[in-house]
Amino acid sequence: MTVVARILRAVAIAACVPYLVLKVAWIAGSHAGIPAGSELLEHRATMAVANTVTVLMDAAVILLALALTRPWGRRVPGWALLLPLWGATGLLAPIAVGFPLQLAAEASGGTTPVGDGGGEYLDAWVFGVVYTGFGVQALALGGLFVLYVRERWGASLTGALPPGAGVRLPLCVAGLSLLAACVHLRSAVDDPVAGGPDVLWALVTAAAALLVVAPAPRVRTVVVLGWAGGSASSAWGAWALLFSLADGPFDENRPSALLSLTYAGQMVAGGLLLLLGARLLAGRRAVPAGAV
Repeated sequence: MTVVARILRAVAIAACVPYLVLKVAWIAGSHAGIPAGSELLEHRATMAVANTVTVLMDAAVILLALALTRPWGRRVPGWALLLPLWGATGLLAPIAVGFPLQLAAEASGGTTPVGDGGGEYLDAWVFGVVYTGFGVQALALGGLFVLYVRERWGASLTGALPPGAGVRLPLCVAGLSLLAACVHLRSAVDDPVAGGPDVLWALVTAAAALLVVAPAPRVRTVVVLGWAGGSASSAWGAWALLFSLADGPFDENRPSALLSLTYAGQMVAGGLLLLLGARLLAGRRAVPAGAV
């Protein structure tokens, strides 16, 4: 394992600590960062379950950082490692892109300060701590992922994508993604910082799907675009859809029926793109295993 990998692993794990400490404190009954009168305090059972789930999700980042850098991680079946990494990429990448944009817009006076929209629920400093940690996790875990993929599957990502993908499935993914981009465009017009990234990820997903049916596209280009766009669209779509269906303190902020359908479409598009990529790359030669 290289020095770079060791540093990235330490950074990824350290970036999880503030979030985990805060969440465990809330589960234990602490009100740190929760203002008096917050509706969160009126839904203790729901929030305890939600906090437990998110603790497990963030703890999974630590497990993934170890799997990407320890010898036993090379013995994990590819699908068992790639599926949680798909989810982690999809949830963390939009934050790594969106949070700096939000801070930049705030600094220029173009939007409200980060956390102001949730001030009735949480103190503003909570958002800074949480989203900064998520951004660092995204960068560190992403770096480890790139190193791991290059060592384990580097040869599979060279050259041009072989034919045989068909047309209907890629076009279905592209169509669903473009529809999602159109729906999110209205929010992006009102608030480019908040709605713009949703449009971006949907367009990236559509571009990856359309490249599959293009003449001899480069494998790495398709994989990078498909992984980033597909995971972000599907993971955030699933999270938002789950949020819209769950009972809790945010009922007034539930998405509309149209947005819920859009999120469902994003989930389907991302899942189909993941299956398409797995099918196309399954027969390509993998680089021999080596130390990471």
